[in-house]
Amino acid sequence: MKKNFTLPLSRFVAGPKGPRALAESLAYCTRCNACVQSCPSYLIHREELFSPRGRNQLLRLLTEGKIKPDEHLSLIKQTALDCLLCGRCTAACAGQIPTAEHMLILHRAAHLRPLPRLLHGLLHLRTKNPVLFARIIALLLFLRKWGGVRLLRLSGLTALPALRWIKQADEMLPRTVGSLRSLLKKNATSSTAQHPQLLYLPSLEAQWLDPDIGLHTMQLCKSKRTEILFASCAGLFEYLYGQETNLLKAARRFLRQWEKYSQPKPRPLLTDSIDVYVLLKNYPVLFAAWPSWKKRAEKLAENTRFVTDFPFPKPNQLQAQTSALDSTCLVSPAPEKCVSSARKILKTHFGKNLVECDYSPFPAPHAGAHFARTETTRKVEKKCAQCAARQQIQVIYTLSGFAALGWNAALKRRYPAARAKHIICLYTGL
Repeated sequence: MKKNFTLPLSRFVAGPKGPRALAESLAYCTRCNACVQSCPSYLIHREELFSPRGRNQLLRLLTEGKIKPDEHLSLIKQTALDCLLCGRCTAACAGQIPTAEHMLILHRAAHLRPLPRLLHGLLHLRTKNPVLFARIIALLLFLRKWGGVRLLRLSGLTALPALRWIKQADEMLPRTVGSLRSLLKKNATSSTAQHPQLLYLPSLEAQWLDPDIGLHTMQLCKSKRTEILFASCAGLFEYLYGQETNLLKAARRFLRQWEKYSQPKPRPLLTDSIDVYVLLKNYPVLFAAWPSWKKRAEKLAENTRFVTDFPFPKPNQLQAQTSALDSTCLVSPAPEKCVSSARKILKTHFGKNLVECDYSPFPAPHAGAHFARTETTRKVEKKCAQCAARQQIQVIYTLSGFAALGWNAALKRRYPAARAKHIICLYTGL
């Protein structure tokens, strides 16, 4: 059955002066060209259609009915999928036009699925049934530990398109991976508290893929009674790859959970992922058409915290090394407060060895782009590693655990002298 191509013209998107409808957001583009040189895919293709300006004009012509989507569907798909959703165009734009957000709307309208079907279904399960998802992930990690992935690779099954992502995931993950629950138990750290002062929403990577992130986060806020929300998710996957209805369901579900814990007064909510942090801050935009839900979402956004909001301990004596900060954030520019706090923390630890300026015009592709593995993604990965190698950077600190995993996979192939870490790892003095 053929699916209809439908653009939600009444859909609200973020803007510098608050939420605005899609058509209005597209109309803000003055075609000034300021965003073009900031776009990684344009710097590779050197074609107008693969620039932020070209993407916005394509979407505007679609909304106005001047282009028939059925006649140009392959071109629409290529243009949308080659966008890395890095948000650098928005940071360069005087009107802060959310081009990456526009591309996500185009993804949904064209029913695009950048991720392999099996991986898409697995990650969607985290939103739909977190308990079942946790059991499946535990089983997959157990099989990986005892050579299951190695057997698949030897058999050649990972060469199949449906299973190719397993090989890529194996390359991204650390050799030994456990769950955050078991790691906390091993370190005698409680994940529950009576009358908690702080709620901690661990990211997928902190909970399952790199649990040290979750452990260090708990140590960072050990002065507060902290409750970990294991069976909760903010809907980041649905935001990036799912349908609008599923995203709203996930957001409403999480809002209710937070409100349940926030009786009789609101509890601060901490997250270790900059992408989850920005999504929670943008909840009011998602519910712009529903005033009552918007008011509830605004209260959550006011109480959302990132790990850099907490004072890091004084550094131990660290071996001098050249370090950099990658503040790439999916869809939206990373909030200036988070970036400046992270830079201050790094400068405290490394002083002159911190590369304060943007050391690369290319952002690190996010985990989804890593699994999609388009030709553009491969070229951007290569440029990222080359820029790090030219400046002899040894450690790249990120504000997202998934970004660190993706960076490490790219650096391992092209510049193995460097590595990437989540900034929370500084808590232990490396």
